[in-house]
Amino acid sequence: MLSIVAFSTPGSGLTGPPPRRDGDGQRNDSCKAVYSALLAGSRSGSHSSFGTSFVSRPRATRQVRKIERSWKSEPIGQWLMALSPVDLMAGLNVLVHAVDVLLMNRALLTMGAVSRPAIMSGEIHRLFTSSFLHFNLMHLAVNMMSLRNVGGAVIQFYGKRGFLGIYLLGGIGSSVGSAMFHGNFVRSAGASGAIFALTGAFATALFVNRRELNVSRPLKSIARVMALNLLLGLAPGSGVDNVGHMSGLVTGLVCGFLGAKRFRRVKTR
Repeated sequence: MLSIVAFSTPGSGLTGPPPRRDGDGQRNDSCKAVYSALLAGSRSGSHSSFGTSFVSRPRATRQVRKIERSWKSEPIGQWLMALSPVDLMAGLNVLVHAVDVLLMNRALLTMGAVSRPAIMSGEIHRLFTSSFLHFNLMHLAVNMMSLRNVGGAVIQFYGKRGFLGIYLLGGIGSSVGSAMFHGNFVRSAGASGAIFALTGAFATALFVNRRELNVSRPLKSIARVMALNLLLGLAPGSGVDNVGHMSGLVTGLVCGFLGAKRFRRVKTR
């Protein structure tokens, strides 16, 4: 659920936390940094305080793999490797909310929510950061449950990178729509714009493969959920940002048509 509230004073700029990147190997960033440094040394022959050292490419690769194996052997490393992108994204949202509430007295929300005056004055980062901020614990819980419900299905059709891309683009598209529509004294935040984008992409994948898959029931279920959310947003005093929801949904539909996998039925004799 993307929520909106009235406010009077926009905050200063803030750069949101970068998303976790998930590739096929899921290497730790520190390993990549070590790998780059070692390869740089192998090309030029670097001088260190221990004397001249030339690191060959095979040796560099072996050292990186040793570090990677050591990291994965740790309990925390094994736990992180077992998490799905959906779990990691949900965990990031929870972490941001906890830091904002417990340590920063809601400063992140003040400086990162969608605010048209602040965005027009150059705080473009708000279009990105607002998708990781929530107004209260219930707001966060509802969105994270919705993310868990649809995230796995999106990964099945678009892969891990596709899931991440749709989430981020959907959040930005939702923020753009909200900023364009709402007045100067309204701010908006929440992951639901990105979740609506994921839902739209999932619906698109089902529609594209309607001849190969039995999609009638899930498409009807998605339509009912969308309609219910719209009705809730029309209730007086609900604080639901329907414009942000619909902007995210449209972004997800576009991403879906551009990237949906098309399955072919295998004929057997």
